[in-house]
Amino acid sequence: MPKILVVFTGGTIGSVEVGGVKEVEQAKFFVLIESHKKRNPESKVVFDTKELSTKVLSENMTVDIWNRMIELLKEIEFDKYDGVIITHGTDTLAYSAALFSILLKHVSKPVILVSSNEMLAFPTANGHKNFEDSVSFICKGISKYGGVFAAFSYDLKKTVFYLAKHITQSQPFINRYGSYAGIDFGYMENGVFSVCDIDLAVKLWANTWNNSNLLENIGPLENCVMLINPYVGLDYSRINLDGVKAVLHGTYHSFSMCLDEKVGGEYPEDPSKTSIYYLYKKCIDKSIAFYFSSFDSSLMQYDTTRYMVDKGAAFILDQSVELAYAGLLLGHNIQKESGILGEELRKSLGIKMLMS
Repeated sequence: MPKILVVFTGGTIGSVEVGGVKEVEQAKFFVLIESHKKRNPESKVVFDTKELSTKVLSENMTVDIWNRMIELLKEIEFDKYDGVIITHGTDTLAYSAALFSILLKHVSKPVILVSSNEMLAFPTANGHKNFEDSVSFICKGISKYGGVFAAFSYDLKKTVFYLAKHITQSQPFINRYGSYAGIDFGYMENGVFSVCDIDLAVKLWANTWNNSNLLENIGPLENCVMLINPYVGLDYSRINLDGVKAVLHGTYHSFSMCLDEKVGGEYPEDPSKTSIYYLYKKCIDKSIAFYFSSFDSSLMQYDTTRYMVDKGAAFILDQSVELAYAGLLLGHNIQKESGILGEELRKSLGIKMLMS
Protein backbone atom coordinates (compact mmCIF):
# COMPACT_ATOMS: atom_id res chain seq x y z
CA MET A 1 0.00 0.00 0.00
CA PRO A 2 1.22 3.56 -0.71
CA LYS A 3 3.20 5.25 2.02
CA ILE A 4 3.58 9.03 2.12
CA LEU A 5 5.54 11.25 4.50
CA VAL A 6 3.95 14.62 5.31
CA VAL A 7 6.30 17.31 6.65
CA PHE A 8 4.60 20.21 8.42
CA THR A 9 6.45 23.54 8.45
CA GLY A 10 3.71 26.14 9.00
CA GLY A 11 2.17 28.77 6.74
CA THR A 12 -1.48 29.60 6.10
CA ILE A 13 -2.17 25.92 5.45
CA GLY A 14 -1.33 25.33 9.10
CA SER A 15 -2.90 28.46 10.58
CA VAL A 16 -5.99 29.23 12.64
CA GLU A 17 -7.75 32.49 13.47
CA VAL A 18 -6.79 34.00 16.81
CA GLY A 19 -8.16 37.43 17.68
CA GLY A 20 -8.97 38.25 14.08
CA VAL A 21 -5.54 37.41 12.66
CA LYS A 22 -3.97 34.29 11.15
CA GLU A 23 -1.67 32.53 13.59
CA VAL A 24 0.33 29.36 13.18
CA GLU A 25 1.24 28.66 16.80
CA GLN A 26 -2.05 27.05 17.88
CA ALA A 27 -2.85 25.25 14.63
CA LYS A 28 -3.76 21.57 14.35
CA PHE A 29 -1.53 20.34 11.57
CA PHE A 30 -3.04 16.89 11.22
CA VAL A 31 -6.37 18.20 9.91
CA LEU A 32 -5.13 17.66 6.33
CA ILE A 33 -4.63 13.95 6.88
CA GLU A 34 -7.81 13.55 8.92
CA SER A 35 -9.83 15.30 6.22
CA HIS A 36 -8.28 13.11 3.51
CA LYS A 37 -9.27 9.95 5.39
CA LYS A 38 -12.84 11.19 5.83
CA ARG A 39 -13.17 12.10 2.14
CA ASN A 40 -11.53 8.86 1.01
CA PRO A 41 -12.63 6.12 3.44
CA GLU A 42 -11.45 3.39 1.03
CA SER A 43 -7.97 4.86 0.76
CA LYS A 44 -5.15 2.54 1.76
CA VAL A 45 -2.55 5.31 2.01
CA VAL A 46 -0.36 5.17 5.10
CA PHE A 47 0.85 8.55 6.33
CA ASP A 48 3.92 9.25 8.43
CA THR A 49 4.55 12.77 9.70
CA LYS A 50 7.40 15.06 10.69
CA GLU A 51 7.25 18.64 12.00
CA LEU A 52 9.53 21.59 12.42
CA SER A 53 9.96 22.12 16.16
CA THR A 54 8.63 25.67 15.71
CA LYS A 55 6.27 26.25 12.80
CA VAL A 56 6.43 29.60 10.99
CA LEU A 57 4.42 31.80 8.69
CA SER A 58 6.34 31.78 5.45
CA GLU A 59 6.77 35.56 5.36
CA ASN A 60 9.00 35.01 8.40
CA MET A 61 11.24 32.59 6.50
CA THR A 62 14.96 33.18 7.05
CA VAL A 63 18.16 31.40 6.12
CA ASP A 64 18.34 30.18 9.73
CA ILE A 65 14.91 28.54 9.37
CA TRP A 66 16.01 27.05 6.05
CA ASN A 67 18.88 25.50 7.99
CA ARG A 68 16.40 23.87 10.36
CA MET A 69 14.42 22.60 7.36
CA ILE A 70 17.60 21.18 5.84
CA GLU A 71 18.39 19.31 9.05
CA LEU A 72 14.84 17.91 9.02
CA LEU A 73 15.26 16.79 5.38
CA LYS A 74 18.50 15.03 6.28
CA GLU A 75 16.55 12.85 8.74
CA ILE A 76 14.20 11.53 6.03
CA GLU A 77 14.74 8.04 4.60
CA PHE A 78 13.22 8.85 1.22
CA ASP A 79 13.41 5.26 -0.02
CA LYS A 80 10.87 4.23 2.61
CA TYR A 81 8.15 6.30 0.94
CA ASP A 82 6.33 6.55 -2.37
CA GLY A 83 6.50 10.31 -2.03
CA VAL A 84 6.90 13.23 0.36
CA ILE A 85 4.56 16.20 0.84
CA ILE A 86 5.93 19.35 2.48
CA THR A 87 3.42 21.93 3.68
CA HIS A 88 4.59 25.53 3.24
CA GLY A 89 3.19 29.06 3.28
CA THR A 90 2.54 30.85 0.01
CA ASP A 91 4.65 33.99 0.46
CA THR A 92 8.09 32.42 0.14
CA LEU A 93 7.15 29.07 -1.37
CA ALA A 94 8.93 29.80 -4.66
CA TYR A 95 12.25 30.42 -2.86
CA SER A 96 12.01 27.25 -0.76
CA ALA A 97 10.91 25.29 -3.83
CA ALA A 98 14.01 26.50 -5.67
CA LEU A 99 16.27 25.52 -2.78
CA PHE A 100 14.72 22.06 -2.40
CA SER A 101 14.84 21.46 -6.15
CA ILE A 102 18.64 21.65 -5.92
CA LEU A 103 19.12 19.88 -2.61
CA LEU A 104 16.80 16.98 -3.48
CA LYS A 105 17.95 16.27 -7.04
CA HIS A 106 19.18 12.86 -5.94
CA VAL A 107 15.80 11.76 -4.52
CA SER A 108 14.07 9.18 -6.73
CA LYS A 109 10.61 9.78 -5.21
CA PRO A 110 8.40 12.82 -5.89
CA VAL A 111 8.55 15.62 -3.35
CA ILE A 112 5.61 18.08 -3.50
CA LEU A 113 5.27 21.44 -1.76
CA VAL A 114 1.65 22.08 -0.77
CA SER A 115 0.18 25.35 0.47
CA SER A 116 -3.22 27.00 0.88
CA ASN A 117 -4.66 30.34 -0.16
CA GLU A 118 -6.74 30.50 3.03
CA MET A 119 -6.89 28.78 6.39
CA LEU A 120 -8.24 25.26 5.99
CA ALA A 121 -11.42 26.08 7.92
CA PHE A 122 -12.50 28.49 5.16
CA PRO A 123 -14.79 26.97 2.49
CA THR A 124 -12.79 28.73 -0.27
CA ALA A 125 -9.46 27.35 0.96
CA ASN A 126 -7.63 25.31 -1.67
CA GLY A 127 -5.31 23.55 0.78
CA HIS A 128 -7.39 20.38 0.94
CA LYS A 129 -7.60 20.25 -2.86
CA ASN A 130 -3.86 20.78 -3.23
CA PHE A 131 -3.18 18.01 -0.71
CA GLU A 132 -5.71 15.57 -2.23
CA ASP A 133 -4.31 15.94 -5.73
CA SER A 134 -0.73 15.68 -4.48
CA VAL A 135 -1.60 12.38 -2.79
CA SER A 136 -3.17 11.23 -6.06
CA PHE A 137 -0.09 12.39 -8.03
CA ILE A 138 2.12 10.22 -5.81
CA CYS A 139 -0.17 7.18 -5.68
CA LYS A 140 -0.68 7.11 -9.46
CA GLY A 141 3.09 6.99 -9.98
CA ILE A 142 3.02 9.98 -12.33
CA SER A 143 6.60 10.92 -11.50
CA LYS A 144 8.43 7.58 -11.54
CA TYR A 145 11.86 9.17 -11.41
CA GLY A 146 11.31 11.65 -8.60
CA GLY A 147 11.50 15.40 -8.96
CA VAL A 148 10.41 18.29 -6.76
CA PHE A 149 7.07 19.96 -7.50
CA ALA A 150 4.63 22.53 -6.11
CA ALA A 151 0.85 22.08 -6.37
CA PHE A 152 -1.71 24.87 -6.37
CA SER A 153 -5.39 25.04 -7.40
CA TYR A 154 -6.99 28.29 -8.53
CA ASP A 155 -10.60 27.17 -8.94
CA LEU A 156 -10.93 24.11 -6.64
CA LYS A 157 -11.43 22.01 -9.79
CA LYS A 158 -8.00 21.83 -11.36
CA THR A 159 -4.65 21.75 -9.53
CA VAL A 160 -1.61 23.07 -11.37
CA PHE A 161 1.67 21.23 -10.82
CA TYR A 162 4.80 23.32 -11.21
CA LEU A 163 8.35 22.09 -11.43
CA ALA A 164 9.88 23.48 -8.24
CA LYS A 165 12.92 24.68 -10.19
CA HIS A 166 10.67 26.85 -12.40
CA ILE A 167 7.95 28.24 -10.10
CA THR A 168 8.17 32.00 -9.47
CA GLN A 169 6.72 34.19 -6.75
CA SER A 170 2.94 34.55 -6.46
CA GLN A 171 1.68 37.90 -7.73
CA PRO A 172 -0.24 40.22 -5.37
CA PHE A 173 -3.96 40.76 -5.91
CA ILE A 174 -4.40 37.90 -8.39
CA ASN A 175 -2.52 35.47 -6.08
CA ARG A 176 -1.22 33.40 -8.97
CA TYR A 177 2.18 31.81 -9.29
CA GLY A 178 4.24 32.14 -12.41
CA SER A 179 6.44 29.60 -14.11
CA TYR A 180 9.77 30.39 -15.73
CA ALA A 181 9.32 30.65 -19.50
CA GLY A 182 5.55 30.79 -18.90
CA ILE A 183 4.90 27.05 -19.14
CA ASP A 184 3.45 25.06 -16.24
CA PHE A 185 4.36 21.38 -15.99
CA GLY A 186 0.86 19.89 -15.83
CA TYR A 187 -2.42 19.74 -13.94
CA MET A 188 -4.68 17.31 -12.14
CA GLU A 189 -8.43 17.43 -12.85
CA ASN A 190 -10.97 14.83 -11.72
CA GLY A 191 -8.12 12.53 -10.75
CA VAL A 192 -6.57 12.63 -14.24
CA PHE A 193 -3.15 14.19 -14.76
CA SER A 194 -2.32 16.02 -18.00
CA VAL A 195 1.01 17.48 -19.10
CA CYS A 196 0.62 21.02 -20.46
CA ASP A 197 3.07 20.63 -23.35
CA ILE A 198 4.68 17.21 -23.57
CA ASP A 199 7.66 18.22 -25.72
CA LEU A 200 8.45 21.29 -23.65
CA ALA A 201 7.76 19.48 -20.37
CA VAL A 202 10.32 16.82 -21.21
CA LYS A 203 12.84 19.54 -22.04
CA LEU A 204 12.12 21.44 -18.80
CA TRP A 205 12.14 18.26 -16.76
CA ALA A 206 15.51 17.18 -18.11
CA ASN A 207 18.23 17.20 -15.46
CA THR A 208 15.67 17.75 -12.71
CA TRP A 209 17.35 14.90 -10.84
CA ASN A 210 20.83 13.41 -10.67
CA ASN A 211 22.98 11.36 -8.31
CA SER A 212 24.66 14.34 -6.68
CA ASN A 213 23.63 14.34 -3.01
CA LEU A 214 24.23 17.94 -1.96
CA LEU A 215 21.86 17.54 0.98
CA GLU A 216 24.08 15.00 2.69
CA ASN A 217 27.16 17.20 2.63
CA ILE A 218 25.80 20.73 3.02
CA GLY A 219 26.42 22.40 6.37
CA PRO A 220 24.53 25.30 7.96
CA LEU A 221 24.06 28.03 5.38
CA GLU A 222 25.49 31.47 5.98
CA ASN A 223 23.31 34.37 4.79
CA CYS A 224 25.96 35.67 2.39
CA VAL A 225 24.18 36.46 -0.91
CA MET A 226 22.45 39.80 -1.51
CA LEU A 227 19.57 39.91 -4.00
CA ILE A 228 18.80 43.31 -5.53
CA ASN A 229 15.93 44.13 -7.89
CA PRO A 230 16.21 47.25 -10.08
CA TYR A 231 13.92 50.27 -9.89
CA VAL A 232 14.03 53.87 -11.07
CA GLY A 233 16.23 55.92 -8.73
CA LEU A 234 18.10 53.06 -7.05
CA ASP A 235 21.12 54.66 -5.34
CA TYR A 236 23.88 52.09 -5.05
CA SER A 237 25.92 54.17 -2.60
CA ARG A 238 23.33 53.35 0.09
CA ILE A 239 23.96 49.59 -0.08
CA ASN A 240 25.98 48.03 2.72
CA LEU A 241 28.04 45.07 1.51
CA ASP A 242 29.39 43.94 4.89
CA GLY A 243 29.39 40.14 5.14
CA VAL A 244 28.33 39.71 1.50
CA LYS A 245 30.13 37.11 -0.63
CA ALA A 246 28.00 37.58 -3.76
CA VAL A 247 25.48 40.00 -5.22
CA LEU A 248 22.71 38.78 -7.49
CA HIS A 249 21.19 41.69 -9.39
CA GLY A 250 17.95 41.36 -11.33
CA THR A 251 17.38 42.97 -14.70
CA TYR A 252 14.42 44.58 -16.37
CA HIS A 253 12.25 42.34 -18.55
CA SER A 254 14.43 42.99 -21.60
CA PHE A 255 17.52 41.86 -19.61
CA SER A 256 18.74 45.46 -19.46
CA MET A 257 20.00 47.62 -16.60
CA CYS A 258 20.57 51.27 -15.69
CA LEU A 259 23.80 52.96 -16.72
CA ASP A 260 24.63 56.65 -17.00
CA GLU A 261 23.77 58.78 -20.00
CA LYS A 262 26.43 58.56 -22.64
CA VAL A 263 28.90 61.42 -22.99
CA GLY A 264 30.48 61.72 -26.41
CA GLY A 265 29.03 58.33 -27.34
CA GLU A 266 30.59 56.54 -24.35
CA TYR A 267 29.48 55.55 -20.85
CA PRO A 268 31.66 57.23 -18.19
CA GLU A 269 34.33 55.15 -16.45
CA ASP A 270 33.61 57.16 -13.28
CA PRO A 271 29.94 56.17 -12.91
CA SER A 272 27.24 57.97 -10.95
CA LYS A 273 25.67 56.36 -7.87
CA THR A 274 22.60 55.26 -9.84
CA SER A 275 24.62 53.36 -12.43
CA ILE A 276 24.88 49.60 -12.03
CA TYR A 277 28.53 49.95 -13.00
CA TYR A 278 29.08 51.86 -9.71
CA LEU A 279 28.00 48.82 -7.68
CA TYR A 280 29.83 46.41 -9.98
CA LYS A 281 33.15 48.24 -9.51
CA LYS A 282 32.57 48.39 -5.75
CA CYS A 283 32.02 44.62 -5.65
CA ILE A 284 35.12 43.92 -7.72
CA ASP A 285 37.21 46.11 -5.41
CA LYS A 286 35.92 44.12 -2.40
CA SER A 287 36.38 40.70 -4.10
CA ILE A 288 32.61 40.16 -4.01
CA ALA A 289 31.22 38.01 -6.81
CA PHE A 290 28.66 39.82 -8.98
CA TYR A 291 25.96 38.18 -11.11
CA PHE A 292 23.04 39.32 -13.22
CA SER A 293 19.87 37.24 -13.37
CA SER A 294 18.52 36.24 -15.69
CA PHE A 295 19.44 36.34 -19.36
CA ASP A 296 18.21 34.74 -22.57
CA SER A 297 21.32 34.27 -24.65
CA SER A 298 19.30 33.83 -27.86
CA LEU A 299 18.17 37.48 -27.88
CA MET A 300 19.94 40.52 -29.28
CA GLN A 301 21.54 42.42 -26.42
CA TYR A 302 20.76 46.01 -25.51
CA ASP A 303 23.62 48.49 -25.43
CA THR A 304 23.59 48.57 -21.62
CA THR A 305 23.72 44.78 -21.43
CA ARG A 306 26.56 44.57 -23.93
CA TYR A 307 28.52 47.15 -21.92
CA MET A 308 28.35 45.03 -18.77
CA VAL A 309 29.19 41.86 -20.70
CA ASP A 310 32.27 43.62 -22.07
CA LYS A 311 33.20 44.64 -18.51
CA GLY A 312 33.26 40.98 -17.53
CA ALA A 313 29.99 40.74 -15.63
CA ALA A 314 28.54 37.23 -15.23
CA PHE A 315 24.99 36.64 -16.48
CA ILE A 316 23.08 33.62 -15.21
CA LEU A 317 21.29 32.00 -18.12
CA ASP A 318 17.78 30.66 -18.54
CA GLN A 319 16.49 30.35 -14.98
CA SER A 320 14.37 32.31 -12.56
CA VAL A 321 15.74 34.78 -10.05
CA GLU A 322 14.48 32.51 -7.25
CA LEU A 323 16.42 29.52 -8.57
CA ALA A 324 19.52 31.61 -9.23
CA TYR A 325 19.43 32.96 -5.67
CA ALA A 326 19.08 29.49 -4.15
CA GLY A 327 21.91 28.13 -6.30
CA LEU A 328 24.27 30.98 -5.48
CA LEU A 329 23.47 30.76 -1.77
CA LEU A 330 24.38 27.07 -1.78
CA GLY A 331 27.41 27.63 -4.01
CA HIS A 332 28.96 30.42 -2.00
CA ASN A 333 28.52 28.38 1.17
CA ILE A 334 30.31 25.44 -0.45
CA GLN A 335 33.06 27.47 -2.15
CA LYS A 336 35.37 28.94 0.47
CA GLU A 337 37.41 31.25 -1.71
CA SER A 338 36.01 34.55 -2.99
CA GLY A 339 34.97 35.26 -6.55
CA ILE A 340 32.69 33.71 -9.16
CA LEU A 341 31.74 30.08 -8.53
CA GLY A 342 34.00 27.54 -10.16
CA GLU A 343 32.84 25.68 -13.26
CA GLU A 344 32.48 22.25 -11.64
CA LEU A 345 30.49 23.66 -8.75
CA ARG A 346 28.24 25.61 -11.12
CA LYS A 347 27.63 22.41 -13.06
CA SER A 348 26.64 20.50 -9.92
CA LEU A 349 24.21 23.29 -9.00
CA GLY A 350 22.75 23.55 -12.50
CA ILE A 351 23.95 27.14 -13.02
CA LYS A 352 24.80 28.16 -16.59
CA MET A 353 26.49 31.49 -17.24
CA LEU A 354 27.43 33.93 -19.96
CA MET A 355 30.82 35.43 -19.25
CA SER A 356 33.12 37.41 -21.53
